[in-house]
Amino acid sequence: MKVYYLKGMSSNQDELDYLKMKFEEEGMELIPLVDNYANYSKMSKEEIKEDLINRLPKDEKINLVCHSMGCNYGLLAANNMNNIEHITFVSPEFEQVTSSDYETIVHSTIPMDHKPNKMKFGINKLKNIMAFVKSSKWSRLELHRFLITKDTPTLIFYSTGDEFVSRKQFEDMYEFDNISFQRFDTNNHNPLLENNKSVKLIKKDSTTVNTKGLVLN
Repeated sequence: MKVYYLKGMSSNQDELDYLKMKFEEEGMELIPLVDNYANYSKMSKEEIKEDLINRLPKDEKINLVCHSMGCNYGLLAANNMNNIEHITFVSPEFEQVTSSDYETIVHSTIPMDHKPNKMKFGINKLKNIMAFVKSSKWSRLELHRFLITKDTPTLIFYSTGDEFVSRKQFEDMYEFDNISFQRFDTNNHNPLLENNKSVKLIKKDSTTVNTKGLVLN
């Protein structure tokens, strides 16, 4: 079984290789869709949507797994394709970046000591951050569209100690019976990396009708 993956902003190749191994152990092939989100920092929402759709197959049912910032792009793909059969959001951040957060990001672009070759973040990292800021501006809108128009079986994973994930963002999702939640007692922003149960749940949930409802352990 193929699983298409939209990684988080800070995921590195070692993490991807580890996840590929974990999915392979469960008989699934993990296929990363976007290696680097830097190009998205200069693209419009429509251009990003077109790029995502072009990366996904049109002639097969899709099992999509998204992590962190990748969840915003997963929503964009899911809302504009009809062959996504199952989707998993891992540690989603469906909330717009606050003004203070934005100011921090903008400030980080200022060269230290006023030297052009010294940046607090590398250019690639900075472009990824700006891509996240851009996606956060429409993530809630796309989430509402997804909730209202789609009945795609959906899993949401989050960690109890993850300071980047607000539980309040889930409140308007509890009433939908095609959405299931799984809480992991960890601080990891990506529970797929340390919890053996997580990948097994993706396999189980995507090969059955759907678990439905709120699932907490």
